[in-house]
Amino acid sequence: MELDVPERLIHGKTPRSANMFILDMKILKRFPGRALVLLLLVQGSCELYNLPLNGRTEFFPAQVAQGGITNFQQLRNAVLAAPSGGTTVITIETTFNTLSDAPYPAPPIEIENKTIILAAGRTDQSINRERSLIDPFFLVKAGGELVLGKNENAGKLSLRGSPSAGAGFVTVEAGGTLTLNKDAALLDNKSNAAAGGGVKISGTFIMNGGDIRGNQAGSGGGVYIAPGGSFKMSGGTISGNRAARGPGVYMDSNASEFSMADSALIAPDNDVYLRSGSRVTVDRKLTGTFPAAVLTPEMYDVPPPATCLIAAASAPDLASEAPKFAVTQSGGKTYSVNSGGYLSTGGTVRLASSNAEYDSLQTALNNAAQEDTVYILADIIMADASETVDVPGGKNITIVPFGPEKKIVRGGTSPFDSLIRVKPGAVLKLSGGQGNLILDGAGKTAGEALISVQDALLKIENGVTIKNNINTLSGNPLGGGISLFSSSNMLVLAMSGGTITGNKASSGSGIYADNGTVNITGGIIEANESNNPFGDGSIWIDSGELTLGGQAEIRGNKTKGVYINTGKFTMTGGFIKSNDNGGVYVGKAEFLMTQGEISANKTNGVFIDSGTFTMGGDAHIGVQSSGNGVNFSGGAVFSMKENALVESGVKLGGGKYITVTGPLIRPYPAAVITPADYFTNPVLVVLDKVSDTNIFAKFGVTPNNGDYHVDSGGKLAAGPP
Repeated sequence: MELDVPERLIHGKTPRSANMFILDMKILKRFPGRALVLLLLVQGSCELYNLPLNGRTEFFPAQVAQGGITNFQQLRNAVLAAPSGGTTVITIETTFNTLSDAPYPAPPIEIENKTIILAAGRTDQSINRERSLIDPFFLVKAGGELVLGKNENAGKLSLRGSPSAGAGFVTVEAGGTLTLNKDAALLDNKSNAAAGGGVKISGTFIMNGGDIRGNQAGSGGGVYIAPGGSFKMSGGTISGNRAARGPGVYMDSNASEFSMADSALIAPDNDVYLRSGSRVTVDRKLTGTFPAAVLTPEMYDVPPPATCLIAAASAPDLASEAPKFAVTQSGGKTYSVNSGGYLSTGGTVRLASSNAEYDSLQTALNNAAQEDTVYILADIIMADASETVDVPGGKNITIVPFGPEKKIVRGGTSPFDSLIRVKPGAVLKLSGGQGNLILDGAGKTAGEALISVQDALLKIENGVTIKNNINTLSGNPLGGGISLFSSSNMLVLAMSGGTITGNKASSGSGIYADNGTVNITGGIIEANESNNPFGDGSIWIDSGELTLGGQAEIRGNKTKGVYINTGKFTMTGGFIKSNDNGGVYVGKAEFLMTQGEISANKTNGVFIDSGTFTMGGDAHIGVQSSGNGVNFSGGAVFSMKENALVESGVKLGGGKYITVTGPLIRPYPAAVITPADYFTNPVLVVLDKVSDTNIFAKFGVTPNNGDYHVDSGGKLAAGPP
């Protein structure tokens, strides 16, 4: 539609006459008994105007039509044409570069005395910096506000940089405001000389969400808070930025404020540089991952006088929030933030319940509350052979690293006992938090497992590594990584993540359990080794119960994967693969497999010595690197049903057969059988409470100088099926 506009004031411009095109029309407000207030969004050439049709002089929010902005010049014109004192929403539907159809060099877009909301449309879009643009994309002046993203279920708008920028994406002057929401990002802007690779603030920056990532500057790789600047962060992530000082955030001494709250997170690789006199304020409880930020003070002063790093609205808030921050270590000392928010040094461990710090892990455990968290502030070297840490009975303790990674390592000379003993009635949880907790035997000879548990519970979560313990002192050492003993069939191990690797013992080089219940739903047990010729299990269950599920993996061990002597092994998921002496050994025990996979093991997938093996559900025994899928030579029962599959053959000993105990869904072949002999027509398959004799045809027979098959009675028969 064309509109002939007479001479009149339109956003400070007075066109004599203009042919303008109507892009959008909105009902802005309806007054009782009065006319509608309408607003037309019209375009003449590249300039956009908001035109009230009822002659009123107020300006109301207008939204540029989707697809109306296709280059940087149009974006700048739209911002210039936006009404002073009003709010304009501009939707970017097309990715473009900063200099597309723009004069060279392109100056920053200035925003003053108006609010601009800039967001992507239905799909992700970006505005990309071309190498020749050295200025910021946007300069927010007094009274101006730039909002990136609308927090709607739409695409993400990314501002993307180049390797040769002279400034960040946005410079906010005093009196200006920048807001970053969850559907926006500032990415990959590299400026070696400038302050603020992403944002430079002399005004106010409100970060509700989104990402500031991959940027670079001399100071403040992500954000530079200049004198008078205020940065309020309640969400989003700052990570992967680089700078000589303050890769994540640089806070000047005369900056007004840097506050954090809610889910705000500054990754451990992006420390916050605090000039003398500056500090972080915690406005509300931090709910994100630990640490919320790693702080680097300009001066490492401890009392007297102390360097204050954290402030909060009240003392109780400060005491609970201060432990959520880490400190960049310096000069070989261990630094942390104490309960008063001040820089502290001296301790290697801290208790969450009291914020007290100790040089000894054992002292900290003795003073811990009945339920407490112990933060490892610095690597611990157990130099004395007698220095075994005991978790007192009756206490529920969590050990977690303070910062990205901490170690508890054996030192000194052999012989050693366990590194940690969990006493009867105690619960110990090992967690990597958002980093890594490493318990390291350092390859030194020991007489016990790295962790021993007696009538207690050990929990292992993601980020935990238990490694390099060599338990070879006794004649038949039990347990390399973990040994578990119980006087009743109680739960002794719950492993949902982590890694047990590089340990050695005669039996149970990774885990040894006697008369307890072991649940493994995640994590990896790998590269463990037996020091006897039988390779007796990276996991050895002497008696008790083992459950393996989820995505847990038992792989690449120089032993059998699982050795279950007596008791029960239930496999509801996970993987047992690439182990040197077989996947699973079943002694006088029961093995029930309903999910998961056993594959690529040497000698056999499953060896049934004298127990029973039941396959059902979607149990899958894949191709082994050598041997059989199942070796049923001396066991009691091997049964199949439902969707069970054995890909690499079933070896039957004399008088042994496969029992089918329910409908067998798999098409031919559910398993290929190798009989003990081919001359006596032995029974190979038996139906138990199953009447469908067509099931026999779902089994194959390994050829032996001719073809063989399972006949309609379940016996071996010569010839093709």
